[in-house]
Parts: sequence; structure tokens; C-alpha cells
Amino acid sequence: MSRLDATPVQKRRIRERFKFECAACGRSSELEADVAHPFEDASERKPTDDRLIVLCSGCNQAEDRAKGRHMPPLSELFNPEEVSVRARRSYREGRYSSAYAGHRLAAYLFEMQGSYSKAVACLVEATSALRPIRWGDFLTSTLLEVERLCSSHNVAPVQRWLCLDRFSLVLYDYRRWKESAEVQYASTLLRDKVDDDLRDPEQLKFDQASSFRRQALIEGSTGATGQKKLSSLLGKLIEDAREFELQSQLDGYATNLDVASKLALEIGKKPAEAHKYSEIALACEVKITHKWVLQEHYWREAEYYRSKPDPKAQEFVFKALRMFNDYPVVLEPTLGAPGPVQHNPISELPLFGIREDELRERGVAPSSNPPPELALRLSPRQLHRIVGRLVR
Repeated sequence: MSRLDATPVQKRRIRERFKFECAACGRSSELEADVAHPFEDASERKPTDDRLIVLCSGCNQAEDRAKGRHMPPLSELFNPEEVSVRARRSYREGRYSSAYAGHRLAAYLFEMQGSYSKAVACLVEATSALRPIRWGDFLTSTLLEVERLCSSHNVAPVQRWLCLDRFSLVLYDYRRWKESAEVQYASTLLRDKVDDDLRDPEQLKFDQASSFRRQALIEGSTGATGQKKLSSLLGKLIEDAREFELQSQLDGYATNLDVASKLALEIGKKPAEAHKYSEIALACEVKITHKWVLQEHYWREAEYYRSKPDPKAQEFVFKALRMFNDYPVVLEPTLGAPGPVQHNPISELPLFGIREDELRERGVAPSSNPPPELALRLSPRQLHRIVGRLVR
């Protein structure tokens, strides 16, 4: 049977989206970047973008050989643990498309081994990697993959809960806040049933604290949160932030302070308190690897000092733009008068009184606006079906 291959235009698009980087070994080369679709039989199903990855010519040949007779399966040619570790490193380095591709491939390899909970864990991390770049088409595909695995196999409750957590954040990013709150509520119910994690008890504590942070962000942003409730959320966020700091989990520390700062400003209408949280986080910025969270803090500080006014505002703009040029991301939505709105500070640069020639002199003139937000094509019916199958 003839092979249903991707079109030349499709291959070029996938190579460019993944910056010519191999999902298996991490090698990047325009000359040796092949496009592969290992997730199904290429003789039966025409590949769509969300079912394609980039493999270097060496890894792609290994993948092709694995389909021959008397050859080891793909999951033995590529170690999924190693692929996943490399993907986590890519995320810390702000290479989000690479992190997604690695986790997506690792999930497939774990599935081939029959390690379904590990496969879902990788898909959860793949979802996290896509959030800063808002690839809605790939997010949709990844969430549907989780649904398929949870419907067909025995997946640990902790992985189902963590997937719902990320799912609620994806809906939050896309300003579907009512649905986000509903999914977060389902996640909280499932989280409360998880009292054991065979992976690592300390990991469970970390996951629970991180889950509360997501709950606080969504509850605080979407609910009619009074000052007493807001104060309670902020208190727990700061308490958990201190614990993250003691455990040297500085990305978690900075992220908790980011959520506290966002809620204090947008819900509590307390800019000085929001500034305090961001200032504390940025006191250890050189040790924080989370590029997305750092940009959130930089822009919030720029806005705070602009309201004074204070020349420090421009310094934070320069910091934010320097990082944005290296790690372009889509920031989280903000709460405007009519409701949640996209946050694009690049379009607001004239408000800071910085001339274009000053930006060029500093080497921070942005070459573009944030990456385009690709639509999340999940209907309410699909959403409820996914949630129902994960909590079952």
C-alpha cells in the first residue's frame, strides 16, 4: 500500500514551527531535518500538522528501520525517559516548541511500552510547553490524546487530576473563564481524592501546592472574590512560596509570587502589594529559569513604576524586551472592564515614553509582536466529554 506522505508545503511549515530540531535527540539542522508521523500507520491515514514531528535524518532512519521485520520497536530505539528529560531542559531554556515535541514523542514511546500513566504525564507536560506560545491546534490534539488514553487504559488518578489542572489553565489563557472555573472545580474534586502517589511523596506535595496556585488564579479571577477570600488565597500562596524557596524550587517560588501579584493588582486593586510580590521574586531573578514568569513580573513592574511616574519603568521595559526578543511568548490575559482581554504590552510601548531610536540603541527593539494565538477548537460538548472521561 502506498504511503500517505505530508505535502512539501506541510513539511516546510512543520520544520519551521519546530525550528528544525529533532524531537528525539535534540539536534537542529535545516539540512537534516525530516518530517515524520510515527503516531499512526502512514499507509492508512493522511497526516495532519498536529500528528507530525521533526526527526533528524539519523533518527528518522532508525524510526523507519524499526517498522521492518525482526527489528526492535521504536520505544527501544529511543529511550522515552531520556527524551522526556531533554524536553524538560528545553522548557527551562524557554524553547517551548522543542519541549512540546520531546514530550509528545516521549508520550508515544511510553504508550508503546504500555506505560499509560507515564504517557499521560508527558502529554500534561506537553500541554504546559504549548501555553506560552498558544498553539491551539496542537493543544486541542494533545488534550484529545489524553482523553483517548484515559478512555482506553488504566491511568493513575494523579495524572488525570494534573491534566484537568492544565486543561483549566488552557481555557483561562483563551479567556473562556467560566469553563475554566468549571474544569478547575472538577480538578479540585479529583485532587482531594488523591492521597498517594507511587512516584514520590515529595513530588505529590509539590504537585498539590502547584495545583493550589492554579486554583487560586482561576478562583480569584473568575469568582466574586471578596477581600476576606482574596486575603486567604494570597496568604496560602505566600506560605507555599516560602516552602518552594526552602526546597530550592525557585521557579515555583517565582510563579506563586506572580499569581499573588496578579491577583493583588487585578482583583484586590492594590498596586503597591502587587509590586511587593514582584519585587521579592525578582530579588533572585538570576536563579529563575522560567522565562515566561520573569516576563510577567517585568511588565507588571514596568506598569507600576510608570504609574508613579519613575524612571525605573523604562529599565523594566528594557529588561522585558530583552527577554522577549530571545523568548517570545504570549502573556496571560488580564482582567479589563468588560472582562478578560489579551495582554500585549508590545503594542503599548508608546505609553512608556520610549523613543524607537532608544530601543534600537539598547538593542531591544522588538522585531515582532507576540506569537499569534492559534485557535483552540474545542467545543463545549467536547470539553464536557473530556472532563467526564478524566474524572470517571
